[in-house]
Amino acid sequence: ERPLVTSLRIAHLVRASSTGERIELYHDRIREHYARQLSAPATRRVHLRLAQSLEAKAFDDPEVLYEHYLGAGEPARAAGHAARAAEVAQRALAFERAAEFYQRALECSPGAEAVPTAWYVGLGDALASAGRGGEAAKAYLLAAQRPDVKNPLELERRAGEQLLISGRMREGIEVIGRVLQRVGLRLARSS
Repeated sequence: ERPLVTSLRIAHLVRASSTGERIELYHDRIREHYARQLSAPATRRVHLRLAQSLEAKAFDDPEVLYEHYLGAGEPARAAGHAARAAEVAQRALAFERAAEFYQRALECSPGAEAVPTAWYVGLGDALASAGRGGEAAKAYLLAAQRPDVKNPLELERRAGEQLLISGRMREGIEVIGRVLQRVGLRLARSS
């Protein structure tokens, strides 16, 4: 393998990563050509071997691992890496990217009962931070309905707040009114 990699490097067809542990095809057309030659089962095997090899080497890029496990036909494993990628994006203040990866995690999960409530809350937080209040409210309301949620009223309050911020006054007031009613208060009527 090493002489082949060396000759490919000399021909400027592959390049080494900054750490020197990985190589990348330099020209996408070459990669695309060889990828088209693989059958679907062979493609899944390649993705699985790549993902497992990367994890064995403690490679910590959840976006890459998500793509490989998804390509390997392992959606449950892909979901966990998508959620980790969302957390990384959230910490980096890349809220749109975080929302995208939380959504991918939810879509890849085998069933609603297997999804951690934190993923719905994370999705709501990312959407709220990205200025997508209506969508954030939906995520918070879904999280509030989960059987293992610790404080559903807080999530409903956050949903109401996001609805109000996004200009959905009627819906927001309705949700806030329900929250207040559950704590023994009521919304003042306007004249």
